Amino acid sequence: YTITSAVQGIFCVAPGINPYTGVACAAPAPAVNNFAPSGPRGNLRDTTNELLYNQTDLTWEVGTGPFAHTIVAGVALSREAYDLDIGSVLRNPLGALPNPVLPLLDLSNPVPIYNGPINAIYSAHTESTVDNQALYVFDAVTLSDQWEVNGGVRVERNEAESRINTIATPAAGGAVTVGALNSNADDLLSWRVGVVFKPVENASIYAAYGNSQTPSQPSVTVINAAAGCVAASCNIEPEKAENIEIGAKWDAMGGRLSLTAALFRNERTNYRVPSNDPGDPAVQLNGQSRVDGVALGAAGLITDTWSIFANYTWLDSEVLQGVSDFCLANPGAAGCALGGNNAIAGDPLPVTPEHSFSAWTTYELRRGLLIGYGATYQGDYTFARASTAQPFFYTDAYWVHRAMVSYPLTDQVSLQLNVNNLTDETYFIRVRNNATSGWATPGDGRQFVLSANMRF
Repeated sequence: YTITSAVQGIFCVAPGINPYTGVACAAPAPAVNNFAPSGPRGNLRDTTNELLYNQTDLTWEVGTGPFAHTIVAGVALSREAYDLDIGSVLRNPLGALPNPVLPLLDLSNPVPIYNGPINAIYSAHTESTVDNQALYVFDAVTLSDQWEVNGGVRVERNEAESRINTIATPAAGGAVTVGALNSNADDLLSWRVGVVFKPVENASIYAAYGNSQTPSQPSVTVINAAAGCVAASCNIEPEKAENIEIGAKWDAMGGRLSLTAALFRNERTNYRVPSNDPGDPAVQLNGQSRVDGVALGAAGLITDTWSIFANYTWLDSEVLQGVSDFCLANPGAAGCALGGNNAIAGDPLPVTPEHSFSAWTTYELRRGLLIGYGATYQGDYTFARASTAQPFFYTDAYWVHRAMVSYPLTDQVSLQLNVNNLTDETYFIRVRNNATSGWATPGDGRQFVLSANMRF
């Protein structure tokens, strides 16, 4: 149950200038150094989410002649149900019109908490379900002390339904208009094959290739507050990707420390893009992209009392086709101006940082006292451009530090203090780049968590 107010609207600062446009404030702009919210204030979301999940695996070790098999087979079943009521609390009792209007906000002393009237008037109810059934099998075949081949396949059925009912205000009788039931069903097939070579006992080299199929978001989302699954989006085919990877693992220091390295390429062969075809308003699966990357990792013990876990990832992303086939053939068509003739080909993928790194280390002192320190680095990333004439805008890169200390009071009870975001860094985990309703979600500030752990 949440009440939110969007901080969007018209700013007017001394000496009467809109800082976004650079022009003089004009009606209906507020007085100087005030903020006139034009976005939603007092929006209400009341949600219930239920998830039932079962996974059952069977492992079978068997020999066929000189070869040894380790077979894992399983079944996964899930059902998710989601109910959402939306409306507003910035209303008069029984929804009488006109709606209340909140005062302007003072930029020098803004009110961060909604303090308007709370008269919950609901306008819509969404009910959705997603059912998934999957069967899978994986076989690792040991050919010799040095060679192993493996492969697996997964078959699944995904079914989704969504309905949106509209609700009249109490003043208008509160009647509920039942919406159409939209549904989607996808049969998905994914697989992978790989080979492992062990030149020495403590090292291995591998290569793997596989694919993935993912139901297109509108066909399975049960949390889309605005539209859910509608007729034009419920019939979108699954999105597909292919992945190829080569890598190596080395168990150093007598097996105490594992070092890993991998090179990989991920290609999305068909993701959703706007159709812009007047004869086919549904989105199309014509988008294509590629990500090449390097992943490095280390995990284990440096000494009997000093452990470390670290990883680094480098990503080189690229849009191969960011528009529909219709726009490729009709670059001057309405809505195709951004990517006519695939003008955005070569752009980096939005929200895909080039560099990321994390590390965590602990050291045990006398009498079981354990101290730990970690850091996470997130490189900058860009957003989808509004036009090809617009430059790229990037978020700031950031570091987040954390620390921990743990002490055993007895053999069964210990105390632990964690400090997250040690330096109280300001950073953003989600950014929406939109000319009319842009926003950003900040990451968690500094947190202190004291816990008691008991073992029986």
